[in-house]
Amino acid sequence: MSKKLNALETRKSEIVTDLEKIVSTLETDKRSATKEETDKQTALLADHKAVSKKIKKEGEAETLRAQVAAATPAGVAVNPTFTTELRTEPYAKNGSESFYRDLFHAKIHGNREATERLVVNDRYREANYTAETRAQSTVAGAGGEFAPPLWQIQNFVALARPKRTTADLVNNVPLPTGYATINLPKVNTGASVALQTQNAGVSVTDITTTSVSTNISTIAGGALISQQMLDQSPIGLDQVITADLARALAGAVDSAVIAALAAAAGNPITYTNVSPTSLIFGTYVQQAIDAILTGDFNNPDAIIMHPARWGRLLAYGDTAGRPLVVPNAAYGRFNQLGTANGVVNQGIAGEYRGVSVYLDPLIPVNLGVGTNQDEVFVLESQQVNLYESVPQIEAFRETYSNQLSLFVRVFEYYGIIANRLPKAISLITGTGMIPGAYGL
Repeated sequence: MSKKLNALETRKSEIVTDLEKIVSTLETDKRSATKEETDKQTALLADHKAVSKKIKKEGEAETLRAQVAAATPAGVAVNPTFTTELRTEPYAKNGSESFYRDLFHAKIHGNREATERLVVNDRYREANYTAETRAQSTVAGAGGEFAPPLWQIQNFVALARPKRTTADLVNNVPLPTGYATINLPKVNTGASVALQTQNAGVSVTDITTTSVSTNISTIAGGALISQQMLDQSPIGLDQVITADLARALAGAVDSAVIAALAAAAGNPITYTNVSPTSLIFGTYVQQAIDAILTGDFNNPDAIIMHPARWGRLLAYGDTAGRPLVVPNAAYGRFNQLGTANGVVNQGIAGEYRGVSVYLDPLIPVNLGVGTNQDEVFVLESQQVNLYESVPQIEAFRETYSNQLSLFVRVFEYYGIIANRLPKAISLITGTGMIPGAYGL
C-alpha cells in the first residue's frame, strides 16, 4: 500500500472513530443530538464520503501501477527506449494512439504495449509539465464573471463628518421670521456709586448705551440626482444624499460659530514660544481663565480645543512619567492638572484646571504664518447667542424635468451674536500653538 493510500485509510478510520464517539455520547446521555452535534455529524459524513472517493481513486491507480510492474520481466528495465521517448509526447494531438483506449486495454486486458505507453506518458508529463497560464480564477475573463461581487448597499458607509460641538455648546435661540437683522441693546457705561458725606450730593453718572447686532445669513447646499439613479438604486439615494447634506450643514454652522468667537474674543492671549510644551501651555490656559474672571466677573464654563491638542495634554507627564491629566477621579488623584472622561473624539472630554473641556475637530489647525497652528477658546458659553431657523430639506423634480433629474437642497438661516460680552471669551493663539511632540 502506498503512503498516500495509507494516509487516506488512516483519515477514514479517524472519521469513523469521531462519529462513533458522538453516537456513544448520545446513547450514554439518553438524549437527542444538539444542533452543533448534528452539524458535526453532517460534516464528518461529508468528509467520510470524500475520503472514500479518494481511496477508491488511489486504489485504482495503485492497481494500474502493479499491473505495469507485473508486465515487466524481472531484472529488465521497463523499456530501454523510454529515455528517448520522453522527448516525444506519446499522445500527441495528431498521433494515432489514444490515452483512453490504452487505459482500457491496460486495465481490462493487461496489454503490455498500452501499459508502457501510459508509463511513458506519466514520465513525459513529469519532465515537461509547465504551469497552466490560463488557470480559472475570480479574475474577469478567466471565470470571474461566474463569481460576481456582493454589494451590501443597505450597509453603505456614510462620509465621516464632525458634529457641531461648539454650535450646540453656546446659547441656542430660535430665529424669529420676518427680520433681516437682530439687535440687542447694551449698557455701554454704567452709573456710579460712591461714599456720600452727610448733607452732600450723591454720586450721579448717567449710563450710556449701545447695541450689538447680527445679520441673518444663509447656509445652503444641494446635489443633482438623475432619475435613472433614483429608479434603479435598491435604496433611496435621495435620502442618502439629504442625510449627508444635513451633516454638512451642521458642520458649516459650527465653523461659523468658531469664526465668530475668534472675531469677538475680548481677551486675546498670544502664546509665543519656539519650544512649546504642555506644561507651559497650561499657564496660558490659566491666564485665559483669569482674564474672564476679572473682565467678565463670571466663571468660564468651557475650554474648546482640537482633539489633537487634548491628546497631547493627555500624553504629558511629570518627571516620574505620571500623567498630569489622569483618566478620571476613580483612579485616584495625584498632582494632576485635569481629568479625562476616557477616549473621546468630540464633545465633552473631561476638565482642565477646573473647567470642562470640549473637543471640536472643526477648530482650525492651519493658522499662523506656517499654517500649522491651532487655537483654543476659554469662554462663558451662554454669553454667545446662536440664532437658527429650522433646517429645510427639499427635493424638486419639476425644476430639472427637462433633463430627467431631481435636485435636492438643504438650507437654514442663522445669526450669531458673539460680541455680547467680549470679555467672556478668551482666545489663545501664537507660535506656541504649533503642535509639539507627544509627551512634551
